[in-house]
Amino acid sequence: MQGFKPLLHVGPRSMLDHALALFQIPAVIDCVTVVGHRAEELIPAIETGGGRWVLNKHHDDGMFSSIQVGVAALGHSCAAFFLLPVDMCLVRPHTITSLLHAYATHPGAPVYYPHTENRRGHPPLIAARLREPILTHNGTDGLRGLLRDYEIHSCTIALDDPFILMDADTDKDLAKLRKRYQKLNDE
Repeated sequence: MQGFKPLLHVGPRSMLDHALALFQIPAVIDCVTVVGHRAEELIPAIETGGGRWVLNKHHDDGMFSSIQVGVAALGHSCAAFFLLPVDMCLVRPHTITSLLHAYATHPGAPVYYPHTENRRGHPPLIAARLREPILTHNGTDGLRGLLRDYEIHSCTIALDDPFILMDADTDKDLAKLRKRYQKLNDE
């Protein structure tokens, strides 16, 4: 992909700004963004967007190391947390509130997954009891490898949100995301 992904625009905002805005709701107490590569470019946007940041000094070790840094930064009073890659920035607000509602009305599942088009997407809502297993996991198969152990007790929430499946790994993906954003705003 051409450019620095978190700061690329989809509509009038950067991917990072979209992601931060998604979690600016009363039910979300803390929004932690993990930075590493080119952190100095992201920190001002995070602080302006109402989030806080933590630095992954070992970001070259891969995404799971960033997940561990983010999870470690959560307060001990945290009951559950979302994980959202910055390039999945157009998840609809109703997805967040629906997952929170499922967590509140059907407590006990280790993970609440959004689901559409016969697939799970992002962001999962993960119960804090998985904090320690995430922090001590050796990284084999990343977070997906760890969450397989909790599959049978997890909860899948059917939602009408195609954006839970749409990331931007290539310039072509980004063009599709921009087109879908424009269509969404034309409706």
